[in-house]
Amino acid sequence: MVGSDREIFNFVDVETTGTKSAEDRIIEVAAIKTQGDKILDIYTALVNPGFRPSSFILGLTGIKYEDLEVSKRFQDIAGELYEFLSQGTFVAHNARFDYSFLKNEFLRAGFSFLPKILCTVRLSSALYPHLKKHNLESLVKRLHIKLENHHRAYDDAYSLFEFIKLERCNRQDHDFHRIISELTGSPAIPKLISKADLDSIPDTTGVYLFLNAQAYPIYIGMSKSIRQRVLSHFYQNLSRSKEMKISTSLNKIHYIETAGILGAQLRESQLIKQYQPLYNRKLRRNDYLTCVIAEENENEYINLSIGRRKNINQQNLHYIVGIYNSVKQAKANLAEIAKEHKLCPQYLGLEPRSRNSCFNYYLKLCSGACRHDIPVEEYNRSVYKAFNKTRLCAWPYGGEIEVVEETNKFKETFVIDKWVVKSARFEGDYIRSQPTLEAGRFDLDTYKILHSFLNREFTT
Repeated sequence: MVGSDREIFNFVDVETTGTKSAEDRIIEVAAIKTQGDKILDIYTALVNPGFRPSSFILGLTGIKYEDLEVSKRFQDIAGELYEFLSQGTFVAHNARFDYSFLKNEFLRAGFSFLPKILCTVRLSSALYPHLKKHNLESLVKRLHIKLENHHRAYDDAYSLFEFIKLERCNRQDHDFHRIISELTGSPAIPKLISKADLDSIPDTTGVYLFLNAQAYPIYIGMSKSIRQRVLSHFYQNLSRSKEMKISTSLNKIHYIETAGILGAQLRESQLIKQYQPLYNRKLRRNDYLTCVIAEENENEYINLSIGRRKNINQQNLHYIVGIYNSVKQAKANLAEIAKEHKLCPQYLGLEPRSRNSCFNYYLKLCSGACRHDIPVEEYNRSVYKAFNKTRLCAWPYGGEIEVVEETNKFKETFVIDKWVVKSARFEGDYIRSQPTLEAGRFDLDTYKILHSFLNREFTT
């Protein structure tokens, strides 16, 4: 039985020179072979990557470059490590990361590494669905597991062994084994998709399209690893209605490689709006946006109104404190914000303006702006604080900027101004045709993609 005391697990962790498995290299690997609560064997090794890792990586791991210089290259240990991992389930935290690095290192050494995989992030999510954090630090803290040297391969791998051992002990065998079995089950490949089709999908960043018999997209997605993300669909529990319907309708898989994550996100958003796939709910085209607009009233209190706009430009961006898919959604969110921050429903556009106090005032849920009990400055600060996460930000640059994403195969240059992609120039290997990105129009999803990307790129 999967997950039983007879099942062999290999708890694995790797430390690397970076996050890109196709370009970066492993500098340390550890594997702990177990059967039930018993450790059968241990494999650990420092690995010479062939170049000096960044000072950040060396500082994070505590590994000395002098030790790496005298260590073996991966191809020198590939045979013995492959043999060590050849029997048993591959267990790692965020297993896709560790597996992708080992798979690529093994491929360079001439080995095809295709183990059964158990991801302990997914396991933690399945066991504790009510919790938001499932990273290793949160996991060991939650279960009081001792982790002395985080970001060292053996210590991280051993903490996963302790995690499985504790959960197996604390839970009923049947339930625990069932969850393990579901997470490590073989993919349920749709009957019209061949192994050759799946093998042709690259382990690179891009967009994938699930097509039906009429060659029309029924689902569109993107990932840093197209291949792994596509396979993950077939590992899903097909008792879920959506996954079952996608699987039975799927006739062909098309993919588009991109130079980076920004290009993938923008294309995914555009293609979903273009094709309106049946099983995509987010990123659909909405020509009119439901906006919550802030203006000062005659008493200088901020007054909100809900309106639908087709075009948004930089000049009116400052006044928009929220954008929603519908008026109903906007009003529901405003009602929650009103109660949480004691804002006046009359000034939020939820009740007609009158000379009388709002209904929430008598319930002590309004700070009294409708009665002028609260100073203007204090109330307005509360409004801006309440909408801090939803209001649109002004363009933070003096003019247009250029963003370049590049790999050894592709290069894409984006010209961006006022949250609008003005142009996108794609260069490189055109094995997969690149759809032209729409330019010159404000789009809420594009705004969110650019805002998140630019914050991440220019603050790190």
